[in-house]
Amino acid sequence: MQGHHTMKTLVVMNEKGGVGKTNIVAHAGWYFSERLRTLVIDLDQQANLTTTLGANLATVESVELFAEVTQVPSVGALTVTRSTRDLLGVEGADRSCIETFRDSLASMADDYDVCVIDTPPALTNRTFGALLSADAILAPIGINDYSIQGVAELLRAIKGVSAHYERPRAAFSWPSPVDLRPQEQARARAIREPCRAGGKATVPRHGRQARRLREGRKRERTRVEHEGQRSP
Repeated sequence: MQGHHTMKTLVVMNEKGGVGKTNIVAHAGWYFSERLRTLVIDLDQQANLTTTLGANLATVESVELFAEVTQVPSVGALTVTRSTRDLLGVEGADRSCIETFRDSLASMADDYDVCVIDTPPALTNRTFGALLSADAILAPIGINDYSIQGVAELLRAIKGVSAHYERPRAAFSWPSPVDLRPQEQARARAIREPCRAGGKATVPRHGRQARRLREGRKRERTRVEHEGQRSP
């Protein structure tokens, strides 16, 4: 990636809050920065990511990327743009701000190797700007009935942005818990259908991993029981 000098952008998003988006972005930022020039953009006005990665903040605030084409000077291997409440004003701005955000990221194609974006839990100008800029989209979800509808709506948004702006659709993937109960396995199968309908998607399959996890837990319980029986 470093040799080609073309920044790749990963967007982590879901309309539902509390699914681990910010944790994923923070860990992805740390991981990538061990070997790549990494830019992290916090678009969620709650600013939890800004707080977590506060030691790596740039002088540029995230909202500036929507106002005019703006570059973010690097502060090291990991550079983070600050979230502020001013981001809420982006939702009342002209839709041209979506393309301005895309152009801001494009202007840094040679400055960073990878960009990871944390988004608010809603389909807004901010998330549309992120989708328009994305090479890949990661949507962490829980396995429940509401998730099926949420994935379908998210895929429609991805498809709509690609069609409206005439750009290739980003790769899409959704991670979910590995150890699925039988009823959750049925829901997971139901979620796969809208993912396939959405086109280019990567849908994790958990059957083998779940069996291995259960077997490992069973072996651990057996070991503990045997050690308890040998104890005086």
